[in-house]
Amino acid sequence: MNRRRLAIYLNDHMAGSTAGVELARRVVGSNRQLTGYSPLSRLEELGILELGVTGKQMLWHALAQADIPMSELEPLIERARSQRARLEALRRQAAVQAFEPAANNT
Repeated sequence: MNRRRLAIYLNDHMAGSTAGVELARRVVGSNRQLTGYSPLSRLEELGILELGVTGKQMLWHALAQADIPMSELEPLIERARSQRARLEALRRQAAVQAFEPAANNT
């Protein structure tokens, strides 16, 4: 195993994760809602979380190619699958709420 390349890869994922956290913080305030919490906030946040979990899942699969034992990675891969499924269900619910007609626009 090329430990130098593995370290670079892991550092890149950590940088991406850090960037994702910063993006999530910015997105929360960028949905044209000056005060309070817009239904779009939930939808945007769940989408960002789902992207992060997808990246994590890709990381576990890539580490399987770096001779990390599957017995160690399979529980992590399964947890990421489960997290994605739950986030997808929540994101779909949030989309319905975000795009339902406003009471004063019907």
